[in-house]
Amino acid sequence: MSGRLQILVSSVNKDVHELPDKMNIETDAVIVNQLVGTKGESKDETFEVGTKTIRAFERCEKGVGLSRNTALSKADSELIHFGDDDIIYDKGYSDKIVKEFDDHPEADMILFNVKAQEGRETYWNVDFAPVTWKNYGRYPAYAIAARREKLFDSGVKYSLLFGGGAPYMNGEDSLFLHDCLKAGLKIYRTTVVLGHEEAGESTWFKGYTDKFFYDRGVLYAFLYGSLADILGFRFLFKYRKEMCAEKGLFKCFSFLPTASEREGNLRRQNDSIFYIDGSCACAASFGKKEYRIRMCGLRTYRISQRYDKAGCYKFYRTCGYISGAVCGIGASFECRKRLRNVC
Repeated sequence: MSGRLQILVSSVNKDVHELPDKMNIETDAVIVNQLVGTKGESKDETFEVGTKTIRAFERCEKGVGLSRNTALSKADSELIHFGDDDIIYDKGYSDKIVKEFDDHPEADMILFNVKAQEGRETYWNVDFAPVTWKNYGRYPAYAIAARREKLFDSGVKYSLLFGGGAPYMNGEDSLFLHDCLKAGLKIYRTTVVLGHEEAGESTWFKGYTDKFFYDRGVLYAFLYGSLADILGFRFLFKYRKEMCAEKGLFKCFSFLPTASEREGNLRRQNDSIFYIDGSCACAASFGKKEYRIRMCGLRTYRISQRYDKAGCYKFYRTCGYISGAVCGIGASFECRKRLRNVC
């Protein structure tokens, strides 16, 4: 067991005192438990489980990206590993993680094997090798371990637009690794196994609905820009027998947003990064008319490489001004109100 490692757990409506034993956590941990649809109150506490120190943060909010960012901001160990409340760790996992980083000082981040439940498998590492632009998109958050200071210095955070509790179904893990590569972090994969995923229902997948295909198109726009259409069609063609059996390949492709609708244009302003968004989280409805504000993508904006409150406020204030100019004062208030929850 090593004191150099913390597990950063994202959970929803769980008993934080039961999670360490349930997950077989043998190191210190930071648990962010989001209270969704309950009457609970936000609170912070620190408690001991054997020799482990558990820091728990209960929050009346939702969004897996927000949860992981909160956990990362509270971490203080040399190494961190992102965990979910349905991961069961093997005995000795902590020594395996520490040893792998000690054996590979060139690695800023290492992606480990965690056995997914049947039907959800997206990857299984069979060698130790670099993770590149060609193969980063297959990994879930619970595969990711990193040197905390390297990750912190990169300024990379999880998307607030994608994943459970966010406007778009999933993809926050791929976006996170995309941004880590873009920031120059050295990422490797390893054959070392840490544990397995407990069987249960998906929190976001509800079948191959119209929204599933639309959200996939938005994700591909963030990841691949002008190549989104080509790679989106390639994705559907590859899995057409499973995904398109009911609707047909070209019908499914039609649900992917067009280039004019997508978050494709990256704009920079005052060291902030944001996206022009044709269907973003800041949509305000007035009567029967919905204004889709072409602003406010929150995926990777960085303010002086940090999420400091002053910079964040400046960002959503600017967002409110622009949305107000486009859609009226009501849209400005709505957009700023939603973004205020992020800061």
